[in-house]
Amino acid sequence: MNTDTDLLWSPRGSTAESSNVAAFMRWLSTTRGLPFAGCTELWRWSTTDVPAFWSAVWEFYGLDAVSSYDEVLADLSMPGASWFPGARLNFAGQCFAHATDERPVLITVAEGGAPAQTSWQQLRSQAGTVAASLRDMGVGPGDRVAGYLPNTAHAVIALLAGATVGAVWTLCSPDFGTPSVLARLQQAQPSVLVAADGYCYGGKEFDRRPELAEIMDGLPTVRHLIAVDYLYASSTTSAWSQRTEVAQHTWSVLLRNQAELSFADVASDHPL
Repeated sequence: MNTDTDLLWSPRGSTAESSNVAAFMRWLSTTRGLPFAGCTELWRWSTTDVPAFWSAVWEFYGLDAVSSYDEVLADLSMPGASWFPGARLNFAGQCFAHATDERPVLITVAEGGAPAQTSWQQLRSQAGTVAASLRDMGVGPGDRVAGYLPNTAHAVIALLAGATVGAVWTLCSPDFGTPSVLARLQQAQPSVLVAADGYCYGGKEFDRRPELAEIMDGLPTVRHLIAVDYLYASSTTSAWSQRTEVAQHTWSVLLRNQAELSFADVASDHPL
């Protein structure tokens, strides 16, 4: 039996040396004259000189070229700590700043299917199109977009599209029970719901359109439903919600349009 002092795992030397933490420590030594013998010393510094540590992280990841800030930590109180006041940036913008043609950005595998690759360019195009659609729906900084999606590329695209326009993103898996979905999403009061018609598990298909109709009834703030035709490509969205005041859109139709990404810069205390 292991005790609290047993070492359960340690990375090989080459793995440790090629890690981001090792690169950060080398950068600290050459750029700031702060040599650390290992992660323990680095951790201790991060907890004893919090502003210095996080200003170094900000610079190491190139955020100093994106935005300045007034100070690192304006308020130490918890809850309520105020980080990097004065900074303006966008999460999705920083993701796409690291795009490369050397490898795919996503590799997705549906149950029983072959791996499917998504390039950075494809992701950028699709996220830009969905983001433009969200803007057309009146979504902007501070609004909430919710997902009812399995673990597919749709979720990543919708997250980045929402972040692009400055919206807050929240997500539930469609294998959640309806009360659990409503307990989570009602708190966010989303104006848009991106929802799949079902999911696959254990060799079976689970149609979630009946549950989705119940969820829509329990989310009165939703004004737009984006229906992801994941299982049933020929299904119509009319069965997904009976609320006539909700505008219904189909994911595959939205992606036929093309739009460039345009990032809304938000404050550093944005929920994302």
